[in-house]
Amino acid sequence: MTAAMVLMAAFASCKKDSSDDSGNPDNSFIINATNVINTVSNISTVKAVMYDYNNGNEYTVASCKYENNGFTLTLPGTVPEKYINGISEENFEGTISDPKAKIGGIRIYACDFQGKTMGDFFYMSDNFYFILYYYADRDVTIQGHGIIDADKYYGDVEYDLSLEKGWNIVYEKATIHGEDIDFSLTTQKPSDIDFKWYYSPNGIIPFSKKIPL
Repeated sequence: MTAAMVLMAAFASCKKDSSDDSGNPDNSFIINATNVINTVSNISTVKAVMYDYNNGNEYTVASCKYENNGFTLTLPGTVPEKYINGISEENFEGTISDPKAKIGGIRIYACDFQGKTMGDFFYMSDNFYFILYYYADRDVTIQGHGIIDADKYYGDVEYDLSLEKGWNIVYEKATIHGEDIDFSLTTQKPSDIDFKWYYSPNGIIPFSKKIPL
């Protein structure tokens, strides 16, 4: 996962975006992807997945057909508690308004006609801004600084986040410095950034072999 998973989740207030509709009375959340770039003909379905990190179990939050070079996923208003996690303060300096808050994110997969996972869908810009989708069990704000110290890379993370109970959007920026990668996570939509949907086989992020999933 990207740096969004450093706190076992990513964050944002649930504002409407051109590719989303959060105005449903049952608190469901719609992700509408159009004009997917790098698509292939054998994509049949799309699924949004969450993980139970305690035992590795996979939970399919939502699924839909892939058609007309796009898809529409409807995320449910609630998710099982075991797929959302407490916010770890390890390697983090800053403030968390409610330390008891739990958060969980999705990964969006492309599947073939046999249901086998083929790759990922990313909603991103060509300068490494990403839009991510996460669920929170309550309102919480997170502000501060963290460090990623992983096997393959090292980097700083800046958090300036407000999220509401339910499904949320986060804007993540990745910046590569040689062998290191820095990330920033914000609830504020960046201006003058053109986001597009991409399909990428084998989880390789478009434009880069450096940025990890």
